[in-house]
Amino acid sequence: MISLGIDIGVTGAISSVDHNGRAIICDLPTVSIPGERFVRRRIDAMALMELVRRLAPAGESVLAVIENVHTWPGSRNSPQAQGSLMDSRARIETVLELARIQTHAIEPMTWKRLFGLAGKEKADSIDTARTLYPGLADGLKLQKHHNRAEALLLAHYGARKLA
Repeated sequence: MISLGIDIGVTGAISSVDHNGRAIICDLPTVSIPGERFVRRRIDAMALMELVRRLAPAGESVLAVIENVHTWPGSRNSPQAQGSLMDSRARIETVLELARIQTHAIEPMTWKRLFGLAGKEKADSIDTARTLYPGLADGLKLQKHHNRAEALLLAHYGARKLA
């Protein structure tokens, strides 16, 4: 079985973990949105479908785990940022549905508890991912790589708890 983990958002990432523990991480493909806008990029659904098919070929047994993101009234995130996040989620879920991949939307605290990350910083996710998958440590060097780390941890969660 292949478990995909997707950290949603235009700076997000996708990871796969197979039954042998081999893992791959990729940044989510995006495309520019023309015009003067607050949000300038969106998920490129066609490129994401191609990437999903490379990570999880048709005919393989596959599941996907995404973080169950929500919008929050009064959030410190702008309405534009919240709209972008929900647009990203919709595009990702549509691609997974069209690829006929069973998708599990997991609350952040649920998967973070497995790794002892509840209430921890993003850097702790990076450290945990590097510990679990030392062969991928080169792609998890920078603070901004927390999205890659969380995608990898979501895939690991799926392989351990849902497969």
